[in-house]
Amino acid sequence: MSTKGRSLVAMTGLLVLLAGCGKGCGKKAEEQAVAPVSLAALAAAPLAAAGPALRDDPAPLPEGIKRGDTCTLPLWLSTPAVGAAPTVVSGDLAGFAGDFLPAEGSGASSWGGRDAFYRLDLQAGDTYRITLRAKSGTLGLFGVRNCATPEKSLVLQETDGKPVFYTATEDGPIWLGVDARGDYSAAGSFELELFRLASSGAVAAGPAGAGVAGGGDLCDKAPLLVPGKRMMGNSKGATTQVTEPFKGSGLSWAGPDHFFSLAVKKGATYQLELDTMGQFAGGLYLLADCGQVASVALAETAASSPLVWTSDRDGTVVVGVDSSERGVGGGYQLAVLERPAK
Repeated sequence: MSTKGRSLVAMTGLLVLLAGCGKGCGKKAEEQAVAPVSLAALAAAPLAAAGPALRDDPAPLPEGIKRGDTCTLPLWLSTPAVGAAPTVVSGDLAGFAGDFLPAEGSGASSWGGRDAFYRLDLQAGDTYRITLRAKSGTLGLFGVRNCATPEKSLVLQETDGKPVFYTATEDGPIWLGVDARGDYSAAGSFELELFRLASSGAVAAGPAGAGVAGGGDLCDKAPLLVPGKRMMGNSKGATTQVTEPFKGSGLSWAGPDHFFSLAVKKGATYQLELDTMGQFAGGLYLLADCGQVASVALAETAASSPLVWTSDRDGTVVVGVDSSERGVGGGYQLAVLERPAK
């Protein structure tokens, strides 16, 4: 979408807008202000328990080789379910013999120490946040799409502690290598964490208090947003539905949109918080309905601030998750809290 919104941050950091009410109308700002309520606990609500971290591989190993020593004999990671807690595996490179240079000319090609290899089977559209945390040593993480030609198929590389977001463009495995920096004897201990994000438009059941659903690419196909539950989605590759500017807006949000519908009650106040997990910049906006995409938004805010809105109607409104950069989307979490009318 091209231009979409003034910042709605008031002196308290929050602004309550009534539909059709612009700056200077209605109640005074201090009367409109709603005491901030943190949704941090909701956003951090426990997810479904993670399943087994590793899968058994019955293939025999050559004498003297440990599973995970080579790309062709990797440890097999179980594919975490969407909405499940992150899968975490621990290791110590001192027990591995591999010394693999993944891609000449890449940053990872200079990591000359010991390696441990994991295989992760994916379907096109699967998106993961992959994080390596070193407990000792100086470590890095790389991923290849083809174990037979790793130098031509590097898909990710990162130092420890920085999350990598990867979306599969085709079915099939990727191989993750945990690598030590230094000479051939360099090693270290680590944790490798995988968190699976919902694919665009995908819907999966989550436990009570942590609902999981991808937002809809099309406004008229928007899934229901449930107060008191966390919703997750991935807007990477989403169809940009809204292209007209909002009248009077000042923020430029030209990137992909995802849509949710929210049932509202007159007089109730709704607080929404968007966590883009560092994948894209953007924010949230509310529309009266899908037929008014070029009209004044009911409310809008950048992702750095909560969106707080008191409804002047009974019915349904549209919640838009938007990116500010054309073609750039990614995983996100959206939490909503309803405060009933007094």
